[in-house]
Amino acid sequence: MKKITLYYILLLLVLTNTCFSQIFSGKINNNNQALENVSIDIFDYSQNIINKTSDKTGLFDIRLENNKEYIICFSKVGYISYVLSINIIGD
Repeated sequence: MKKITLYYILLLLVLTNTCFSQIFSGKINNNNQALENVSIDIFDYSQNIINKTSDKTGLFDIRLENNKEYIICFSKVGYISYVLSINIIGD
């Protein structure tokens, strides 16, 4: 089984600031090849609030509210899931 980790994923984070939210976006790769249909689950206090998938080029973007902490889980059949915790800090 393959691993989804920062060593195998090129995760480019771009946070674009707006009034009340920011865009969390990136590209998921495994050995320099895009991974499509990676499930991206966003949790706010153990409650799944958003579910997205990466496109055929491995890209994704998700709008998140400012001043909150999120748990993000990346998963795909045949790969070990990768979990990331982020804090979105806004004005």
